[in-house]
Amino acid sequence: MTDVDCEPPESIPADTEEKWPPAFTPSMADAATSMAGAPSMLLLQSQVLREQYTQLRENEERDRLQQQAELERIMCQEEPIVANQNLAGDTQLQLLEEVKKLKQEITAELAAVSRKKRREDKEKKKEKKEKKEKKKEKKEKEVANADEEMSPSKAKKKKKKKEPWELDSDEEHQNGLSVILPEGRKGKPFNLAEELAQIVGLDSVKTAIRSISTTIRAHQRRVERGLTKATNNKMMCHMLFLGNPGTGKTTMARVVARLLKDIGLLAKGHLVEASAKDLIAGHCGQTALKTAAVCKKALGGVLFIDEAYGINPKGDSNFGQECVDTLVKEMEDHFHELVVIMAGYPQSMERFLECNEGLRSRFNSKFVFTFENYTVPQLAEIFMKEVAKQDYLLEEGLEEKLPLLIEQRTTEEERSKHNGRLIRSLVANCVAKQNERWVEEEEVDDATMITILEEDIVAADCA
Repeated sequence: MTDVDCEPPESIPADTEEKWPPAFTPSMADAATSMAGAPSMLLLQSQVLREQYTQLRENEERDRLQQQAELERIMCQEEPIVANQNLAGDTQLQLLEEVKKLKQEITAELAAVSRKKRREDKEKKKEKKEKKEKKKEKKEKEVANADEEMSPSKAKKKKKKKEPWELDSDEEHQNGLSVILPEGRKGKPFNLAEELAQIVGLDSVKTAIRSISTTIRAHQRRVERGLTKATNNKMMCHMLFLGNPGTGKTTMARVVARLLKDIGLLAKGHLVEASAKDLIAGHCGQTALKTAAVCKKALGGVLFIDEAYGINPKGDSNFGQECVDTLVKEMEDHFHELVVIMAGYPQSMERFLECNEGLRSRFNSKFVFTFENYTVPQLAEIFMKEVAKQDYLLEEGLEEKLPLLIEQRTTEEERSKHNGRLIRSLVANCVAKQNERWVEEEEVDDATMITILEEDIVAADCA
C-alpha cells in the first residue's frame, strides 16, 4: 500500500477560511471499534494527527509565526502508515481518504495564514508610512509657526544655504576666492551707460563694450521677430584684458559680468576673481581638480584671472601646464555658460598664450582689449572720485592745482607702473595727514574735519 501524498493541493478553495475548523466524522472511530483485534495503526496515526491539529487551533493566544511553524511540522511528518490487516479494504480506503482530506485542509489553512499575514504586513507598512507623513507635516507646521513668531533679531540669525553667488554683501571672500554679486551692494538695475560713465578714461575699451552689447541685443530682437535662430549667435565670449596694473581691468570685468547677465548670455552674472595660487595645487594631479572646481564655482558668471601669466611664467612648470590645459578644456566645454577673462601685462600675456596651442584660439580678436595708461588729468579725476567716496572735500581752488601736484609728487615711471593704484595710495596717505592735522585740537568745526588741504597732499607719501 502506498504512502499518503503529503504534497499541497494545486489549488486552494476560495472559501477555505470560512470552513474552519473542518468537521470530523466518527467513521474512523466507529470502524475501529466495530472490528476485532488491536486498534489499527492507521487509525491511531489519523487520531494523533487530528488531536495535534485540534489542539493547535484551540490555542488562539499562540503567536502566528509559531502556529505556522507547527502546522508545517505536522505537514512534514514522514512516519509510514501501516495498515492493520484486520481492517477491511473499504475501511482502509476510507481512513486514507480522511487523512488525505485532513492534510489538504491543513495545507489550505497554511496558505490562508500566509495570505492573512501578508495583508497585515501591508497594512502595517501603510499605517507606518501615514504616521511618518503626519509627523513630518506636524514638524513643518511647527517650524513655520516658529518662524512667524520669531522676532526680527532672531530671524536674522537663521541662515539658509547659499549658492556661491548668493552673498550678503557686494564682495566676500570664500575659500580664498573673491565673489562679486551681479547687481552690486545696492541691487540697482543694470544700466550700461551709467556704469561706463563712472569709469575714468578707457575710451577705446568702452567703445568696444558698447559694440558687443549692440551686436548681441540686435540679434536678440531678430530672434524675437522669428527672423533668425537663437543658436546662430552662440559664440565664445572669453576675453583678454591687456594692460599695466591699476588701469581698471578688474573694474571693467565686473561691468562685463553684469552686462552679460543683463543681455541674457549668462544666467547668474557673478564674478569670481582668482589668481595662480587659487588654481594650482602643490601635488601632481591635484591642479586639474582644483582648477576645474574654481571653474565650476564660476559657471553662470565670469571667471576673472588677473596676472594670468603667473600660472606658467617661464613656460616650464608642469603644474602650470596642467592648469592651462584644464582651463582650455573648461573654456571649450562650458563656453555657453562661462566667460573667462584673463588679464596681465601685454608682453607677459603674449608669452603666456604660447604655452598651449589651443589657448590663443579661445579668444576672439574682437574680445581682446588694450587698457592704456592713465594720463595725469585722468589720475587727478580718479583722485577726486576716491576722495568723494570717503566723504571728504577738497579746499577751494585745489581741484585746478591737482594735476600739477600729482605730476610733482610722482614720477612718470611710477604713474605708468601703478596708474590708479598709485592714486588710491596717495589718497589714503592724504587722509592720514589730514586727520593728524586736527585730531589733537579740542575745538574743531565740521569743515576742518572733512576738508583736504594742499598741504595734506604735499606732506603725503605716494608709496
